[in-house]
Amino acid sequence: MFGRMIVSLKGTELLPKEEDIIKHPMTAGIILFAENLSRNPRELLTKLTELISKIQSISIASGKTAGLPIFVDQEGGFVQRLGKGFTIPLPSLEVLGTTYGINPETGLQLAKTYGERMAKSLMQLGIISLCPVLDLDAGNEVITGLGRAFHSDPKSCAELAAAYIDGMNVAGMRATGKHFPGHGQHIGDSHRVLPTDHRTLKEIEAQDLIPFVELIKNRKLAAIMPAHIKYPKIDAENTAGMSKIWLEKFLRKKYGFDGIIVSDCLSMAGAGSDSSLDKTKKALEYGDIALLCHKEPEEILDVLDGINIPQYQMSEQTEKRFNYWVEGSISIYKSLAQQEQVARPVIFSSNPTVTTTERSAETALVENPVAADLKLKCQ
Repeated sequence: MFGRMIVSLKGTELLPKEEDIIKHPMTAGIILFAENLSRNPRELLTKLTELISKIQSISIASGKTAGLPIFVDQEGGFVQRLGKGFTIPLPSLEVLGTTYGINPETGLQLAKTYGERMAKSLMQLGIISLCPVLDLDAGNEVITGLGRAFHSDPKSCAELAAAYIDGMNVAGMRATGKHFPGHGQHIGDSHRVLPTDHRTLKEIEAQDLIPFVELIKNRKLAAIMPAHIKYPKIDAENTAGMSKIWLEKFLRKKYGFDGIIVSDCLSMAGAGSDSSLDKTKKALEYGDIALLCHKEPEEILDVLDGINIPQYQMSEQTEKRFNYWVEGSISIYKSLAQQEQVARPVIFSSNPTVTTTERSAETALVENPVAADLKLKCQ
């Protein structure tokens, strides 16, 4: 039986309390950030393999026979935790959309290629990327400002995302669409504030929701991450990630989503000022998994203990959804736990079939001037 929370770790080696977190019955997974990676590219892969192997060894020995799923934000462009020393840098989704604008066929081909490349490099260690971003390129500082959106046109965004997900699926990784029902508008950064979107449901459905609805209809999404945004004309009291209206009435019933609902990081300002435990309980009321990052191990353990009651046990239906989401990684976790030799992730530095446009996309990773100011952790 899987737990209900994905949490982060403090560094490149496990602390004693973090071993307790791994063993805890309410821990559903671990999410990696820069602080979990060696700064020396020559040893990054070795150190990361050792860390994940230890996590899986502890997890399986504690009775979690499938291992403990490992997640990361590996979107491309500014938001990619694993780069030099692990695989070649990935272009931002914006680059793929720009290519699509010049030549749609090439843009879709690149989207699938990079979706597969991203997933192949991670899946050799059983790491699952929380992607792709389905928000529109509509001016938001943390989406448009960091090149994280495929396109400003919702239909084009849906088409590019579908191709990218097809590439992920080839490598055995299933997709997590974020941030439902859309974080692309110029309404503020939920890492820093609680954004408010005053549009009607009809207006949102005509724009931001199109990629989500299209991909749900075509069964491309195994998980969806709601936004820490309030939409007062739909639910005046709650953000999308803590709203029965958004998550049950619309996402589940109206749009027919039958996968995992995983919260965005509850440490973000948009999640509110309640305690971590209270926010976790709110996120789990209508969602399946709560994500809590950048907290001390003692606080994480307190939250895990606080939800370790029958009310928060994962249902059989949710467990099936969760298994579907992560199943591509399970055999890898068991191998790592047994200390088997792990092959170096594929480095796509030379590929005779790469097109000129694709080579241009690979080199289009110019540092975004907004990035240095934002210094984001949770994405």
